[in-house]
Amino acid sequence: MAQGQHAHEHYLMLRSVRPSHVLTRLMPERRASALVVAGEEIPAASVKLLIAGVPGAGKTTVSEFLAGQLGVPHLDYEHAPRYRKPRHRAPSVISWGFSPQTDVAVIEDLRAEGYTLVWLDGDRPSSYAAYMNREGWRADMEVAYYGQMQLIVATRVVERLQPVLVNPFGPDHHFRPVEDIAAQILLLAYGKE
Repeated sequence: MAQGQHAHEHYLMLRSVRPSHVLTRLMPERRASALVVAGEEIPAASVKLLIAGVPGAGKTTVSEFLAGQLGVPHLDYEHAPRYRKPRHRAPSVISWGFSPQTDVAVIEDLRAEGYTLVWLDGDRPSSYAAYMNREGWRADMEVAYYGQMQLIVATRVVERLQPVLVNPFGPDHHFRPVEDIAAQILLLAYGKE
């Protein structure tokens, strides 16, 4: 144990590593009770994240990782009935490729419940390739991808909602390590500016 650390303290720590951030857990046999982000302790019980973004940006993968590290549920709205007026008072991580035409009111309800909206985007050719790889390069899924992208652009949903923006891809056009993406999300959503 590090000096000053007690056995009853369980933290997720974010530490800077050139050039990225790494999410690590001390005492991995226990659920984390707090996050240490940029030197500030944040109770894990207060973390509520809504991970959205362009198709193929890794919403589900990042959400599952964050939920597992935080010891909170991952709610996959992509494969759930559309809820109107959701009430999730407990901490959780939601992943959702929502419709910018019909679901913005639900997003606003979630934000009113204390959720921080994170938008994964930045390297759209790479998100297209990841999406199409996942979907087996089917023509109907290519149409679905471009339809969703057209709605995102035409509705200006990102500009209207002003989420926390995170690019999940590196300069090599591959996904960054999920630990780095998760750490960046937590730093941007809960770290002091």
